[in-house]
Amino acid sequence: MYKLNGVKLPIAAMKEHMKLLYNGKTYNISRGTLLSELFKRENMDIPMVCAGMGRCGKCKVRFVSGAPRATSADSSFFSEDEIKSGWRLACRAVITEDAEIETDLSAAKEDKAFSIKEESREDKCEDLSSGNFVAAIDIGTTTIAAAIISPKDGNDIIKKAVTMNHQRSYGADVISRIKAANEGNADVLRKLVTDDLKGLLKNVALKEVVIAGNTTMLHLLVGDSCEGLGISPYKPVRLSYPEMSFSEVLGVTFEEKDIYDETECRIMPGISAFVGADIVSGMYALDFYKIPEGKTYMLIDLGTNGEMAVADSKKITVCSTAAGPVFEGGGISCGMAGVSGAIEHVKIDKEKKTADYRTIENTEPLGICGSGVLELVSELRRCDIVDETGLLADEYFEEGFILYKDEKKTISFPQNDIRALQLAKAAIRSGIDTLLSEHGITSADVDKVYIAGGFSEHLDIDMIKALKMLPEGFINKNITECVGNTSLKGCIKALGDCDYQKKITDIAARSSEISLAGTDTFGESFISAMNL
Repeated sequence: MYKLNGVKLPIAAMKEHMKLLYNGKTYNISRGTLLSELFKRENMDIPMVCAGMGRCGKCKVRFVSGAPRATSADSSFFSEDEIKSGWRLACRAVITEDAEIETDLSAAKEDKAFSIKEESREDKCEDLSSGNFVAAIDIGTTTIAAAIISPKDGNDIIKKAVTMNHQRSYGADVISRIKAANEGNADVLRKLVTDDLKGLLKNVALKEVVIAGNTTMLHLLVGDSCEGLGISPYKPVRLSYPEMSFSEVLGVTFEEKDIYDETECRIMPGISAFVGADIVSGMYALDFYKIPEGKTYMLIDLGTNGEMAVADSKKITVCSTAAGPVFEGGGISCGMAGVSGAIEHVKIDKEKKTADYRTIENTEPLGICGSGVLELVSELRRCDIVDETGLLADEYFEEGFILYKDEKKTISFPQNDIRALQLAKAAIRSGIDTLLSEHGITSADVDKVYIAGGFSEHLDIDMIKALKMLPEGFINKNITECVGNTSLKGCIKALGDCDYQKKITDIAARSSEISLAGTDTFGESFISAMNL
């Protein structure tokens, strides 16, 4: 017998080939192959937050015919009726006969909304092939953002674009990507990110590019080995990069190499394996190299890696905490990126126990993004629908709290989603408390707090008080500001700053990293921070 992800199959059966019909196209697939492997092979994007472990429920497909035997993972995410009608998880679906499938409609709509989201200034859009432009790029674990800039117009942003990082088919976090790279998929992961960059920068000839990203993303971009990132003591191949052509960064096989052969490329330096160039770029964007004497600033990046820094005029202390993808809509049953149709704001009527919500672009709701998740759980706590331990009231325990329901779709927030948010929230809060303690101060000593991350642009700080994710003083003293994607802003700033190298070197030199797990207080602080 052959065993594949817990499913036993005859060895002989592995030699047979099946036909699979999807989206009007027929694919040949070996019997016994996971459907998710076909998606990867054909570069068909499908979210697998849990890296194909059957835990996130994001890779939903429906078998019109030829449905494989349902697994225990399928039973966790689908009702009996849904299983009978052919719903399965692609990462658990072993193809055993000819089949026809269709993907989850809401996921397809999300992908369409977020394939590449662009904003352009028509009054400034001259010939983008003229070579008169420069670009800033932030490579995030979840999304990739780029800005095209015209130096002759005072560094005006001519065009901004965001796309999903299509490496997500190998998992939502850096640990999953490192594991995938070290298992022989490094070239595939590099191609996925370079293809994303080509999609963002299509037809734009550039004089210069500045790039930031976390250490893992940059290793995968330039083709550095991730072996040292996957095992203690977590040693990156390098943390700083020489100036090179953009063609070199993208690899010699890049089909548009001639366009970028003369394009200078600078990559922001990182601090460690888990405190990368993205937080350095953010600190640079916020002038952490010139903090006034007697002042203390803090930067908290609500991304997958939960990087944060506290700084005064003399020193900077940094750390990362494994917040996971919750703040970007990952790891949540109805979670999605912050694109059209995502619920971004929530308010619950305490008496009626009903929710009012607002979606991005005021369209029909498809799911809920990071800001909506935070506001929803904060509201659930305020209205006593969940208790301080995060437990839903009995009447909501089976189905969860329903945000939206029609004939075709239900958007609800079940107990597992609350637990996922509690873990992410606890990681951030305990990280803040521990970092401040290691820097030798308390929250009362902080003069300014910056909340970074793409989704923070949609976040209402006052609406998340009940979560206790931030120290009370950060909110009550009115010192907290949501500043969006500071990593990208740092890259934009560097394009027009002749003293960029000196400032960025100063930030890196003054920064010292702490390992949260190695401190005396983190574990206890984390457990305490789980409460709402």
